[in-house]
Amino acid sequence: MTTVLILLLLLLGAYLVAVLEAWIASGQFRLTAPIHAGIALLGRESIVPRKPDRIFFEVAPVLLLI
Repeated sequence: MTTVLILLLLLLGAYLVAVLEAWIASGQFRLTAPIHAGIALLGRESIVPRKPDRIFFEVAPVLLLI
């Protein structure tokens, strides 16, 4: 139960930071700014390189972790 409460408080804090960041950047206080930003990120086009570089493009995150 305590873990769930801590996670909820962390999520609320992150949401409030995102709202305040959008307020400072644009001068408009909008509670839905993080939601709009998330939808905008989902709508962006994914850039995939041409055929020869695609292998490195796909393997790069794994190599970074190793």
